[in-house]
Amino acid sequence: MSYGQYPGKLLEVKPLPNDLNYDIYSSLIGLLATNGASLQLGYMWFWDYSTVYLRLSHPNPVFLTWLVNYFQSPGFNFQGKYSNKVSSSNSIQVGSLPSILCYILWLHWNEQGVNVFPLHFAHYFSIRTLAFWAMRNGQWTGNSFLIHVGGLNDSEKAELMSLIKNKLGFDSRLTMKMSKLAISNPSALVEQLKPFFHSSQMHRLEKRS
Repeated sequence: MSYGQYPGKLLEVKPLPNDLNYDIYSSLIGLLATNGASLQLGYMWFWDYSTVYLRLSHPNPVFLTWLVNYFQSPGFNFQGKYSNKVSSSNSIQVGSLPSILCYILWLHWNEQGVNVFPLHFAHYFSIRTLAFWAMRNGQWTGNSFLIHVGGLNDSEKAELMSLIKNKLGFDSRLTMKMSKLAISNPSALVEQLKPFFHSSQMHRLEKRS
């Protein structure tokens, strides 16, 4: 693979670990596909690409602390010395310690030809994925539940709609200049999303006129 503006740096895409926790990673990809989480190259990355860490961000410190505790694990270790700063958008950013798991995931999420979704996205997609996506930028509005999909290309939007239909049983359509996905039957969807929502984000599950 090649990365960013450094096409001469060829890196082998390593297989995902066999012990990767499905539920945790299924949740995480909902944030990685939005702006709620990112896999970041660490300090002095131009010498060592493997120093990759997971960064979580949100303006609500209580929700962010909940996310840190939810994802805390050997592969995503937020204990000890980590970055904690405020971005230009006033989101608080918390970074884990670098890990081999973060490096392997970074290889997949930045594989050559990938826009946003890695090739394994469909396998790990679940109701948890949609819940964590919606906690970042979802809202029940009118007769649909809307999530922002402006960063996806056309094929990824089609893939997401297919996954929501085939795995979760909900129809959807693109709206607002193709930047939002409107998911039908919001009352039924909200009941499925609610068990995975943090209390600070429950307002997103309340209907707006």
